Amino acid sequence: VCDYDTATQDASTTVDLTQQTPVVLAQQPAGTYLVTYYNSLPAAQAGTAPLIPSTSHTAHDGDPIWVRVENTVTGCFNIGTFHIQVNAPLLLTTPTPLSLCDDDALPNDQFHVFDLT
Repeated sequence: VCDYDTATQDASTTVDLTQQTPVVLAQQPAGTYLVTYYNSLPAAQAGTAPLIPSTSHTAHDGDPIWVRVENTVTGCFNIGTFHIQVNAPLLLTTPTPLSLCDDDALPNDQFHVFDLT
């Protein structure tokens, strides 16, 4: 994700973890599954303290996110992980305004050639 919050260069932003749910469930056979997200492996293994709301989680670049996929009928589950990548937008500087007198071959026509290199 791109870091577009108020502090765009701090490599942290709000992410919607549920965007990963279709990817997580892509390998699962048909069934009813509960997908939850966690900050740590022990929490994911125990099924306690999921990240709530998972649609609005503040994440930092490189954060590991643990995902638990549980079959709601059998109670069986599996755990996986992925890392958040937060990209900072480019820092652009405002250029110095250019100003030249219109003294070329056609003076006073309000046009002049600038060499921007």
